[in-house]
Amino acid sequence: MPYGLTKSHFSLILQKDVTTGNVVDREGVALVAVVEDGVEKVQKCSAAGSEFPIGFAISDNESIATDIEVEEFTIPAAPGPYTVQLAHTTPVNGGGATVEAACIVIATGVAKVRQANPGAVDADAKFYVSATGLCTFNSASAGQIVRVTYRWSMTVAESRLKYHQRNSANEAGAEFNSVAVGCGVGEIETYEFDAGIDWNQASPACVCGADGKVTVGGGGTALPVRVIKVPSVNSPTLGLAFNFTA
Repeated sequence: MPYGLTKSHFSLILQKDVTTGNVVDREGVALVAVVEDGVEKVQKCSAAGSEFPIGFAISDNESIATDIEVEEFTIPAAPGPYTVQLAHTTPVNGGGATVEAACIVIATGVAKVRQANPGAVDADAKFYVSATGLCTFNSASAGQIVRVTYRWSMTVAESRLKYHQRNSANEAGAEFNSVAVGCGVGEIETYEFDAGIDWNQASPACVCGADGKVTVGGGGTALPVRVIKVPSVNSPTLGLAFNFTA
């Protein structure tokens, strides 16, 4: 259930087969249409470009391995150390410049830039996340209140505790390799977005990202959506209004 059931609605729901060799393993991911053997099928979007977005997965085989968290911190004052610890110690992609995390200064809405190592945090505009979720800031950031959005890896036990185990009688999608596609006109609050993006920016142009995620920038195909809600501490989903028409 990586999308908000009570805060999402779709004017059209289609049942589509999944392309050969692919799997739609999570709800909330963006799907693209592919004609295979003369029949339209679907698969998760990618960052490759030249794709045809069709909607969002709203049924699947549910194999949820990662989750989104949003936390707010006050960076310690002088003399430091200017570090804060994330609640979850398994950030996706480990630490450094590739970690799927974003940091926003609450007072100004300005995003800090991820760095490859703590030694590169030599200015207020920078931050670093270690492989265990320790965030390091520059001394010029002392006392600032920041919001950190990040994706973290769950154990099987943590995944089942939050999302529960799939009902054994609800495996038709896996059995027949098909998925329900929420499309038409509507809104969705999804967990399947790039947590390393500053979603507070004005009118972000959403595109297809790797592994079915919604992102900004890169070479992915434009998505017919607009952001209507940014992730927050109490509601870490990304809200999108969409219009998928043929």
